[in-house]
This record gives sequence, structure tokens and C-alpha cells, in this order.
Amino acid sequence: MLKKLNDQLAEVRRQQSAIASKLGDIAAECHDIETEATDNAAGIAAAEQNLIEHLARQELGEKSDTASAEKALADAKTQAANGIETSTRLRVLDAVKTRFEGEHKALHEKGVAIIAAIREAEKDRLVEIANELFNDCETALESLAQAEPKLYAARSLLNEYGHPWHLGQLVQAQVQARFPTSPNQARAAVLAELNHA
Repeated sequence: MLKKLNDQLAEVRRQQSAIASKLGDIAAECHDIETEATDNAAGIAAAEQNLIEHLARQELGEKSDTASAEKALADAKTQAANGIETSTRLRVLDAVKTRFEGEHKALHEKGVAIIAAIREAEKDRLVEIANELFNDCETALESLAQAEPKLYAARSLLNEYGHPWHLGQLVQAQVQARFPTSPNQARAAVLAELNHA
């Protein structure tokens, strides 16, 4: 169950990443179009100013290349006129962007729901692990409870045979000293088991 949910979350994140990349491409293209439009407007303004200067020179009887200035202005306006298509392109890109943003939002909501489901599944699995460990401890205690009196009986019999055999007391501290496991190691072991679910 957890693996399936984690796979679903990975797929949602992959789709989100793909959409984010497309949104980045759209933003870059919009920037290019807007920059071109700004440049075109600046080109027209510069060509108009140039024409005004040439017309003023002509009025004053100075040497002037008005024909070239008029052609430059006409060329700048022609180039800007092609920008009408770019304004349509901007509207198309805006519509696509809106669609992608909606999909990205829906994926985000789906991801949040999957994360909540993962947390719930992890909690359920941790309850299972805790129950399994509790049962293991109960089994070990039962085994110890059966073995310990037999061990003392065997020691007593060995003493009767004239072979003293010394037995250290079985206490939790001895178990911890012989088989040390830190709280962090124990936590890591439980998380490793959870992650393999």
C-alpha cells in the first residue's frame, strides 16, 4: 500500500515538474514577445524623431535626407505591424498558461491528499510493527520464563555432581550491556522496516 502511494506521489511530482517547465517556457516566450514589442515601439519613436529632425532641416534649407528618414519610419512601422500577430500569440500563451496553472493546482491538491494518505498508511504500518515487536517481546519473555528455572535446576544438579557452575543473574542491564542498541539505532531500524513496507 505504502509503495503504491509513494509511486503515485512520485508521478504527481513528475507531472508538476513537467508543467513547471512548460510554464517557464511560456514565461520566457512572453518576455521575448514583450521585449520585441518594446523594441519596436522604441524603433518607431526613434525613426519619428529622426524624420522630424530631417524635416526641420529641410524647412531651414539645410541638407537633409528626408526620403531615407521616411523609409526608416515606414520600415519600423512595418516591423511593428507584424507585432499584431505577436499580440494574438500572447493571448494564446496566456490561455495555455491559465490551463497549466489549473492543472498544476489540481496536481498540488492531489499531492497533498496522497501525502495525507501516506501518513495514515505509515501510522497503520507502525501500529503493525509495534504489535509485531510486542509479540516478539512476549515470546522472548515466555521463552526466558521457561528457560530460567531450568537453568537454575541444571546448576543445582551440577553442584550435586560436585561441579560448581556459576550463573550471573539475568537482568535487563546485562542484556543491554551485551547487546547494546541506542534509541537512535532502534528508531532507524523501525523506520527502515517502515520504508520497506
